[in-house]
Amino acid sequence: MVQMLKQFDQNLTTETAEALAWTGLIGSLPIDLSTGFRPDATQAWKDLTPEERTNIASVLSNYKINTPPCQ
Repeated sequence: MVQMLKQFDQNLTTETAEALAWTGLIGSLPIDLSTGFRPDATQAWKDLTPEERTNIASVLSNYKINTPPCQ
C-alpha cells in the first residue's frame, strides 16, 4: 500500500504514505471516550502502542491541513 501511494504521489514521504495506509484501519465512527477508540477500529489499530497511534494521527492531521483537496 505504501509503495502504491508513493507511486501515485511521488511527493509523499514514506512516513506520510504509511500514515495514509492506516486511514481505513482507524475507523470512521466517533471515538468512544470510555475506550479511546472508534467502535469500528480494527484490531491492528488497537494493537499499536499509544505512541504509534499518536504519531500516525499527527502525520495524518498535518497532511490534511497542508494538502489542498484534489480538483
